[in-house]
Amino acid sequence: IYTANGASEALQLLHQYNFGLVISDVIMKNINGMQLLDKIHITYPELPVVMLTAYGTIKAAVDAIHRGAYDYLTKPVNYEHLNLILNRALEKHRLMQRTHFLEQELERSYALHQNLIGTSPTMQEVFRLIEVISKSDVNVLIQGESGTGKELAARAIHYLSHRHNKNFIAVNCSVLTEDLLASELFGHEKGSFTGAIKQKLGRFELADRGTLFLDEVADIRPNLQVKLLRAVEQQCFERVGGTHTIYVDVRIIAATNANIKTLVKKGLFREDLYYRLNVLPLMMPPLRVRKDDIPLLVHHYLQKLANKANKQLPQLEAKVMKILLNHHWQGNVRELQNIIEYAFTISEGKTIKISHLPPTILEDRKKNLTLPPLGMTLAELEKYYMQATLCSTGGNRTKTAKLLGISRASLYQKLKRYNITN
Repeated sequence: IYTANGASEALQLLHQYNFGLVISDVIMKNINGMQLLDKIHITYPELPVVMLTAYGTIKAAVDAIHRGAYDYLTKPVNYEHLNLILNRALEKHRLMQRTHFLEQELERSYALHQNLIGTSPTMQEVFRLIEVISKSDVNVLIQGESGTGKELAARAIHYLSHRHNKNFIAVNCSVLTEDLLASELFGHEKGSFTGAIKQKLGRFELADRGTLFLDEVADIRPNLQVKLLRAVEQQCFERVGGTHTIYVDVRIIAATNANIKTLVKKGLFREDLYYRLNVLPLMMPPLRVRKDDIPLLVHHYLQKLANKANKQLPQLEAKVMKILLNHHWQGNVRELQNIIEYAFTISEGKTIKISHLPPTILEDRKKNLTLPPLGMTLAELEKYYMQATLCSTGGNRTKTAKLLGISRASLYQKLKRYNITN
């Protein structure tokens, strides 16, 4: 609870701290209570204000309510009644904040279920694991290459869990310096460092009773890992520059595209923190091992773009889909989405042809068409091509047979004939 000697001081406090309620007198020097109410209503429209005065009239009360006051009480105050009013006002403020947050999260939730898609056996196993993981309350470590949908998986776990009606708070650990990340995670007190002009709540506080998603967690510096370990283990911390211990109930979902075990061996990532985060592991597969999902993903992205542009769904030439299926997809699903958006824009939403694909994918296609060394016999050439195809599918023999246009039985016979074991 903070007190202010006048409206000007009250406005300064409102700028420095996060409040849930204001109780204001009406008769004050310079700026009166009604003028203060107007200023608060403009800058902090959801903040409830209770007005108190010894000179109350029906007209003044009606005017205060019309100007946005939560309630208008006359002195002497009945403290039991005041207590009831304040509790109702605080609860209304919490509900308004929660409603605003849920409106934003509803859009994100819709995007989640629209983007984390796939019918391949690989993705169906991912969906199964997400369902299993969401039923527990322990920490999760999601690993996978950049662009494979790690944050989408984290959001899916949150929305399917019992914490779904609480906050999902995400922070990218790779884009901030150590000091700024500490402030972002744990918050800071006013004046704790240069530029800290106002108290700030950290992501751990905002995620209380919800989920905190730590993206690129392997990039956290060793000194900060010590503080993070304590927060994860004991569910408590102090704000930067503060001495008061804050307790929270937060589920941690961390993600990284790095080989975190290697970092542990090199001493770059704390082993105890790794095991605290990696209670339930989830591996997101790269797009190149689930190419059966590419047609579905392409259709999905084109449909979204067409709806947004108010156009009909464009058609793809067969050769375009073949190129997409044969591409290596180093950037995974994110790269596919960018390429489809590029092609849709260049084609103006009509039939998408090879000429509408970005130059990068066409250059990669030319590299893939490089001929093997001259002087090979036909048998050696067949063996060479079979090995290359098998490698491109990650050793999946069903996909290899399909790409080669032969049956699985014929593929096994040829593999045995050429002594190809992988």
